[in-house]
Amino acid sequence: MKKQNVRTISLIVCTFTYLLIGAAVFDALESETEKKRWKALSVPLKGNI
Repeated sequence: MKKQNVRTISLIVCTFTYLLIGAAVFDALESETEKKRWKALSVPLKGNI
C-alpha cells in the first residue's frame, strides 16, 4: 500500500474515532439534564389528560 493511502486511511480512522469519543462525552454530560427535562414536561401533560 502506498504511503499516501496509509496516511489517508489513518486520518479517516482518527477522525471517526474522535467523533465517536466526542459523541460519547456529550451524551454522558447531557443525558441527566435531558432526563430531568422530560420528567418536568411529562408531569403537566399527565395532569391535562
